[in-house]
Amino acid sequence: MNAIVQDVRYALRRLAKSPGFTLLAVLTLALGIGLNSAVFSVVNAVVLKPLPVEDPDELVSWYSDSLGGTFTHGPIAFPDYLDIREQSRSYEDLAAYNLSGMIFEEEGGEATFIMGELATGNYFSMLGVQPHRGRLLDVRDDDSNNPQPVTVLSHRTWQRRFGGDPSVVGSTVRLNGHAFTVVGVAQKDFMGFMKGLAPEVWVPMHMMTTMRAGSITNSGDPTPGLERIEDRARSWHWMIGRLRDGVTIEEARSEVGMIQTRLQETYPETNENRAYLLERTSSIKVMPGVDGPIHFGAMVIMGLVSLVLLIACSNVANMLLARAVERRKEIATRLALGASRGALLRQLLAENLVLSFLGGGLGLGLALVSNTVVDSMKLPLPVDLALGLTLDLRVLGFTFVVATLTALLFGMAPALDATRTNLTTALRDEARGSSGGVAKRRLRSGLVVAEVALSFVLLVCAGLSVRSMQNAQHIDPGFRSDGLVTAGFTPEVHGYERQGAFDLYESMRARLEALPEASGVTFASHLPLSMNMSMERVALPGQEALPYDEWPSVDTAWVAPGYFETLEIPVLSGRALSQQDFTDERPVVLVNQAFAERFFGNESPIGQRLHLNENGDTLEIIGVAATSKYRTLGEEARPFLFQSLRQSNSTAWAVVAASNGDPSAAMAAVRQVAKELDEKIAVGRLATVEDTIGSSLIMPKLSAALFSVFGGIGALLAMVGIYGVVSYMVSQRTHEIGIRMAMGARRRDILVLVSRDGLGLVAIGLALGVGLSILVTRALDAVLYGVSATDAMTFVGVGLLLTGVALLASLMPARRAAGVHPMVALRWE
Repeated sequence: MNAIVQDVRYALRRLAKSPGFTLLAVLTLALGIGLNSAVFSVVNAVVLKPLPVEDPDELVSWYSDSLGGTFTHGPIAFPDYLDIREQSRSYEDLAAYNLSGMIFEEEGGEATFIMGELATGNYFSMLGVQPHRGRLLDVRDDDSNNPQPVTVLSHRTWQRRFGGDPSVVGSTVRLNGHAFTVVGVAQKDFMGFMKGLAPEVWVPMHMMTTMRAGSITNSGDPTPGLERIEDRARSWHWMIGRLRDGVTIEEARSEVGMIQTRLQETYPETNENRAYLLERTSSIKVMPGVDGPIHFGAMVIMGLVSLVLLIACSNVANMLLARAVERRKEIATRLALGASRGALLRQLLAENLVLSFLGGGLGLGLALVSNTVVDSMKLPLPVDLALGLTLDLRVLGFTFVVATLTALLFGMAPALDATRTNLTTALRDEARGSSGGVAKRRLRSGLVVAEVALSFVLLVCAGLSVRSMQNAQHIDPGFRSDGLVTAGFTPEVHGYERQGAFDLYESMRARLEALPEASGVTFASHLPLSMNMSMERVALPGQEALPYDEWPSVDTAWVAPGYFETLEIPVLSGRALSQQDFTDERPVVLVNQAFAERFFGNESPIGQRLHLNENGDTLEIIGVAATSKYRTLGEEARPFLFQSLRQSNSTAWAVVAASNGDPSAAMAAVRQVAKELDEKIAVGRLATVEDTIGSSLIMPKLSAALFSVFGGIGALLAMVGIYGVVSYMVSQRTHEIGIRMAMGARRRDILVLVSRDGLGLVAIGLALGVGLSILVTRALDAVLYGVSATDAMTFVGVGLLLTGVALLASLMPARRAAGVHPMVALRWE
């Protein structure tokens, strides 16, 4: 230990004597390590971080597989949950929860749209979550006879909306227009089970009917006359349980099969084709079926960001190799005085570790700043994402390991080489001013080649992502988005019955159209490309007798008269919805061209009748609209149905108004009209349609930003590396340059001679980079819009950019070499 302490002290003194070298090395490592720590913080929060609950490995999650297709793990019907809880013997307890959009109002504050969670009274106790303040929900709160509605705030909401005020317990907030007493604040690190979609409040499950709360997940056809919480046909909530001591998940799955059979026999109308899946909760990161792509994406991003670290390591290794040449006489002298090779190697590695840990410490600071920026980002989504990024023990441990491996990676070769010094050779080379031999020059050149190749890969990924984003922004969505504003309303949560809600919307439409700020006004259940999706099973004429699970599923939306005119979606044949259709609640529907071509071929669908859902209406097709983009900008033509809003079971609609000028004036008009009609009505998600559909560009924008940062840092480090190597080569060739100039070489000849060294290294690096990029960019092919993963323009552009970077990095030492007087150069040694 004394020897180690002495080595560290000596390393600190040595580094302090070379502040320029130390500062440059630490900053270089801080960029590489800090970027890796920042990205790992996100991966940790989404993929690795265990649930902050008691014994998370004993939790299992139930799913229904009745959805089929991509979403193989679906939600469960609440009556099924009650039966499963009653019949199961494998669990200490079973709880249910559901994410729901809610209107949140503080006392005296404006109404805002938030994500809340409905939960059964045993939810927190089963999980072992503790209150930060007050208490959490219990079984008494979930009693429908309890007259006092209560809610629990998340720690994040308590801090952001209430400033951490301890007196919040006992205060009143309004959710969906109903008063709730705040009884507590949940522990800081508990943010629910849907990574990113952290609930801001928790309310008892039985309040769903009173609040008229919706659900972000829902499948199945509603049963007329039944509330969602009583309807076995509707699957909308998630179920989680804690296994009894000694019960294995295989035993629990065996019991699932028996309960499933029993429910199928007891309720054949709803459960005949319904099966259940059981998964360990700790193995689920977001949702089964989605976790695979998330894991793959995390691996790709961590792989790419590690390239930046390798570039940083190459830079520092080059700096250490150059420094080792300067220290050859010192090391030779210490060996001559009796120092062992092992002691010297340990001391040199101590210097490397000090450098790496200084860089790692500064890198953690950069990661902390990055986490703060990411957590505060406002993305074009209906709700704020909350990842809960922290520098926890996993991130600190990762940074420590990376810093240690980095020290070994960039320091081992220079340290080993330095301690192999031959005393006679070292002293002779020192007298000559040798650069340390051909082997060292080749190693330094090889490191620069590696930097260029890795930078090429990162910049190609950045270039492809930027081009993809630009292409995505120019994809025609098939409808008008500029000059339109939208806002969401949920009148039913404010006590409006169905007809009252229709009257409210009609009054809103009339008032808005009378204002100079707005022209066309329409309504819809949701807009395309807004991250909302609804699907219906449909039977074509003559196919009603087919088994229900063989009916095709198609996307659908409910729209009002004026929808196609306001969004400028052409109606290719037939007609659009009329006010008469809307008023009389006629069972009519429009299909898009993709639907007509897929299901009717060359036959006209006008006048044909479709049967929707097993117990749904029979609708007459009155028109065919042009095909638009509905889920993503890159999707293939997708069949789509436009139903009349009068056929919708919900009155939670979005108003869409065309502005006559400034969209902000139209947004202000929407807010003012809503307040005039009912000052209690909440205006949610008020924005331009361009901002609303911006959510469809999140992935291209994030990819472009992320890879641009990686590529930019990589190119900067490569430029520093090339400059360092060429500059060092010039310093070692000063005598040769003096001879060349004395023999008549011109300044231009010297510039070409020196620049050629740097450009030669870049040429080799580019050749290797092209091969690596062709392999790496295949992983991006699925998320690129209108550009190939091997796009020649991007490859050539990045090659020219790096060539320019190399020329710039070589130019300064080349000019310095060309400016040396021959006599000065000849006296160099």
